[in-house]
Amino acid sequence: MCSKIGYHSKREANIALKDIKRNSSRSHIPKRTYYCRVCEAYHLTSKTIGQKLATKLKVTARKIRNLTQ
Repeated sequence: MCSKIGYHSKREANIALKDIKRNSSRSHIPKRTYYCRVCEAYHLTSKTIGQKLATKLKVTARKIRNLTQ
């Protein structure tokens, strides 16, 4: 199970996201929801899709470098 707050549906997660965006003074405000295959729930994240892809590319590049060394 994940350590993040899990929402049972995408709708429930989107309602929480809108509420946080409207009322929060936090420095890292969530930008989107995503489905987690580990705990089978929806979570909120402050990462954009672009940031997520960039992280995956860095990890992949690191793995390739390790294989070729």
